[in-house]
Amino acid sequence: MDFQVLVSIGRWLAVSIPTVGLVLSIIILARQASTLNRNLSYSAVHMLYNANIRISEIFIQHPGLRPYYYESKDYAHADGELRSQLHATSEAILDLFESVSVQMDMHRKDARFRPLKQHWRLYMQQMFETSACLRSYFDENESWYAQELRDIRKKAAHSVRTPEFQPTLLRRTA
Repeated sequence: MDFQVLVSIGRWLAVSIPTVGLVLSIIILARQASTLNRNLSYSAVHMLYNANIRISEIFIQHPGLRPYYYESKDYAHADGELRSQLHATSEAILDLFESVSVQMDMHRKDARFRPLKQHWRLYMQQMFETSACLRSYFDENESWYAQELRDIRKKAAHSVRTPEFQPTLLRRTA
């Protein structure tokens, strides 16, 4: 075999092997990025469902508090311990709402989240509408919460519900 042919083959291999390696690396990185994106989406969805479970657990552990959040029960006459419980519950719920609203904003362009986002926005808005203690606690501490949650609160501000109102989404048995 001619020396020039060997040199040509060597040059071709010297260019081809790194190029093939680069292409394979790009393909592997793209697949990893896709898998990471999917896993992050699953994690966010899990967080949204976990928030719902945590809210439910609050009312399972303290069923007497439920009417203050779902049935528009007036809390103006609540005494010290009950008032403290209502404030702590409101803070816990609002912290979960804030976490959910920030997650929803982070995934606002992801079509997979649209049904969940609509459900959560409606749920949060209706909780603000039916719970005077939640509204009051939020309004007293509004600066603590992210703008996304403040926007949801503003939408609910124009439609406070009466004790007779019980939205379908919020109808649950204790």
